[in-house]
Amino acid sequence: MACFGLALLSVLVTGEQCPGIQAAQTDELKQAQKEYDEAVEAFRTNTKLASEQQIHLMMSSAKDAGGEMKKWKDAIHATNLPRIKLEQAAIRLFVLSPNPDQTLVMLMYQIMNNAFQARRMGVVYRIGKILKEYKAPADQPPVNSQHLNSATLMTGLAAVYVGDLELGEQFATDFRHSHSELDDSDFGMVSQVPYLKANAAEEQQRNASAKDQPRVRLQTEYGDVIVELFEDDAPLTVNSFIYLVERGFYDNTVFDSVLSGKIVQGGIFGTDRQPKIAGFTIPDEHHQPGARRHVYGSLFMAKKFDEPDSASSMFGFMPRCNADMDGNQTVFGRVISGMEIVEHIEPTLQIDKDGKIEQIPGAIATTLLKADVLNKRDHEYLPPPVRSSERQ
Repeated sequence: MACFGLALLSVLVTGEQCPGIQAAQTDELKQAQKEYDEAVEAFRTNTKLASEQQIHLMMSSAKDAGGEMKKWKDAIHATNLPRIKLEQAAIRLFVLSPNPDQTLVMLMYQIMNNAFQARRMGVVYRIGKILKEYKAPADQPPVNSQHLNSATLMTGLAAVYVGDLELGEQFATDFRHSHSELDDSDFGMVSQVPYLKANAAEEQQRNASAKDQPRVRLQTEYGDVIVELFEDDAPLTVNSFIYLVERGFYDNTVFDSVLSGKIVQGGIFGTDRQPKIAGFTIPDEHHQPGARRHVYGSLFMAKKFDEPDSASSMFGFMPRCNADMDGNQTVFGRVISGMEIVEHIEPTLQIDKDGKIEQIPGAIATTLLKADVLNKRDHEYLPPPVRSSERQ
């Protein structure tokens, strides 16, 4: 998937520098243009290095192939951050520009399409909403109708995944009699729109009324993610999570269980791939009255589905609404900033031709560099007491 995105984006950023904007520039616009130009150049440089390493791999002997393969995968991994910065810079420039040129317009559509292929539905949704308001100036050709139709389809489906169920409901109505463009997973999501709409509305109302909630910053290699924790709804899980954060447990760990568009989990393996042991398990709180729902951006504590009270340190993010997980794992927080970073965390899992989940050979897991508490309530945060069965 990374190579797919690289190849397509490279078409748009090779050659002469993209002009970006044509109108008179404000200081903010000039800064956005500067950041965009720098992002284009950085992405171009890293893409070139990855391409050169691929050539070395193709020309290597059987004896050296293993080492060259690792170098190539490392080079591909090194393009991820420049790609993210290019996407962010392009979106910011597009939003600020009163008259974006065709190169920038087409780059926005390309980023959107790449994100859709990678199932980064939040990115698709955000760009789709921006492009919906775009009208080509009189001196520029109109946007291709095929691009417009494709963007409408992607934006509507993404709205279902991220919980904009007003737009998602309209999408479901429009495509009720035309399922040929939806795969089984997408059709399953669309069919759940009424239930997902009720969940999303409930969560939004509870989030709006929540007060004095702890917050934690997760510093990944791609940027920061800020989470708000539901201490009133999942106190045991929140206490345990903050306890581990304050002791540096999550520093230099990896997101080792990532399936594109479905789940992002980490917190049990260090960058050395050695398991980390919290030393306790957390009683389930997902059966409690008022347990929080799994919606886009939810933070949950992972557990073994067939073993009650088995959660410990492994946490995860929901990159989509997922009612099927309600009542199975404890939701104890939500992302309030940096969801675009969560969606760029590299996949380590894939679904094979038989529908089974398998490891992606040679996948490089994204690193969580450091976790720190931004604010908390005025009491000591401790995990549940170790039970007798855990002492053995």
